[in-house]
Amino acid sequence: MKLSLSQRNDFDLVLCIPEPSRGPEEISSSAVSSAKFNITWLGLSREVANGMIINYEVRLGVVENCTEIKSSYDSTFNTTSTYVIVTGLSLCTKYEVSVRGYTAVGPGPYSNPVMVQTLAVVWSKETPSSPSFSANSDEGGISVKVTLPRFPGNARFFQVIIITYSSNYTGAVNPSERFTTQDMMTYEEAHKSAIPAAYVAFQFGGNDFDKYREFVVGDGAESSGKERSKRSSGDQFYYNKPLQPNTNYKMFLRAFDSEVF
Repeated sequence: MKLSLSQRNDFDLVLCIPEPSRGPEEISSSAVSSAKFNITWLGLSREVANGMIINYEVRLGVVENCTEIKSSYDSTFNTTSTYVIVTGLSLCTKYEVSVRGYTAVGPGPYSNPVMVQTLAVVWSKETPSSPSFSANSDEGGISVKVTLPRFPGNARFFQVIIITYSSNYTGAVNPSERFTTQDMMTYEEAHKSAIPAAYVAFQFGGNDFDKYREFVVGDGAESSGKERSKRSSGDQFYYNKPLQPNTNYKMFLRAFDSEVF
């Protein structure tokens, strides 16, 4: 009897294919309208992607806007192209945009972020009336009568905001949209500031616009921010105190369409 021996070796071959090694480059944006942007980037090559790209993911997050800062807002968009048109953006808002590619294995890292800035819109084309000045005999200082511009939308409430800086100040003054609610000071703090500072002089409800359209800055009136009660335990009070001599002022009206800001 003849015996024969055979040897059999079984093994599994596992290939480790990595995800894309980096995010897309040369991300750019162009405004289609005030709230609509076209975002483009260079596609990833097969060598960089370690395979074939099946789609790109665009991440969009709010960095800063006119009413709040460091918002938790975050949104993503998927596309098989190297561009995406994003609509419905908030006005007067700075967004951070990053892009990453997906292969069949999974996603690669996000690209370096770029900033997209939407602008505010002009409320009204009405020609502003010339302000009229008068002395405030009760508290001293100066009061100014102005006509507020009409807001085209439905606002929950309005704030009359004053930017103040010394007549000796020679530096640049930020535009109104750069002053967020977190930047607001009290009347006293703003007047002591070495740089331009802003404070809320008065707040009124959206249905009361016609009542306050002819507005007197510095008349000593008091108002409260009852609309903010969802965020804070008590009302915020504002004092429309008289303007001071030898001081420069800028005034703007801000509309809010939400109770919490």
